[in-house]
Amino acid sequence: MIGACLTGSSCYSASGVIEQLDDINVFLAHAVNSTDAMDISFKPAPLRSAQNWSLEGSILTTPKGQNIDLSDISDCHFSDVPVKRYWVATLTLATASDKVVINCNDSKNGVQRQYYYAFVFEVLNALQIHNPTLAIKRGPSRALNIAFACIAVIPIGGAIKFFLDALGGGTGVGLAIGFCVFFLLMGAFIIWCASPWQKTPKDTPAGLIQWLRSWLSGLGTSVSLPANTEQR
Repeated sequence: MIGACLTGSSCYSASGVIEQLDDINVFLAHAVNSTDAMDISFKPAPLRSAQNWSLEGSILTTPKGQNIDLSDISDCHFSDVPVKRYWVATLTLATASDKVVINCNDSKNGVQRQYYYAFVFEVLNALQIHNPTLAIKRGPSRALNIAFACIAVIPIGGAIKFFLDALGGGTGVGLAIGFCVFFLLMGAFIIWCASPWQKTPKDTPAGLIQWLRSWLSGLGTSVSLPANTEQR
């Protein structure tokens, strides 16, 4: 069964009927303010089997049975980027000796993504309580931005070729200069989009919660709670 269970509250099953919320903040307020324990199951990718996660107090239990104390987290990174028709969301938590990655690849309004974010907000809420000053990096890593910027080498190389052709003279000089400018601007645009010189933004758990609430609402990501619940 894919779903979630809040200890002392209700168990949520993704196999049941989903009740759409008109206001995303209703759901997020529940997730942000919740102090209950949570057991949740969701698929990290469409072709993967469901994984079981648990959070009680500051203790995060992974699908492999690994227990991580969130008060010991020293490094944390969150990102959610579109890849073709899916969104790849990743929350990486690291202590001095352990590393845990909570991820989900699903469509923007997919059920697995909804349960993923339910758990992410519970984890952030626990971090807000037990590790409030933690600096959480947000967005694509700087290494990824540098790698993306390197793609600009291709159009810039084309610009150099057409520039050399133009220097050689002969017919078609104007066309060569035009292509040179075009490829040069394309390379500059790729580098500007990647912005590898910018540092990765950082937030506290409380700050990331507020940013996510605004970002998800603006993105139009549908967040819902199951209509049918049962006591655990």
